[in-house]
Amino acid sequence: MGSVCSSCRKTIVWAVTTKTGRAIPLDPTPGPEGNVTIVGRSPRDCPLVLVLSPEELALAREHGVPRLYVSHFATCPDAAKWRRKPPVRGVRSERSSA
Repeated sequence: MGSVCSSCRKTIVWAVTTKTGRAIPLDPTPGPEGNVTIVGRSPRDCPLVLVLSPEELALAREHGVPRLYVSHFATCPDAAKWRRKPPVRGVRSERSSA
């Protein structure tokens, strides 16, 4: 069911976030450090997930949400290699200045 991380070779599950619709790799087993909850299935037939804010996480734990997952970015030793770099503000590319 899962895929394999290209860096550390551990099993991951691909999900889609409700906020951005972007793909996010998850560790396949819920854990005590988790802050991601599955809320349904995406049109791509993978888990649709909500990444909880600290306030939402506190409420989820208070109400006993049983399965909270961890983003694989938090556990992979090579996560920085795969993160998208944010655009630098105020710097125009050569294409945009032409």
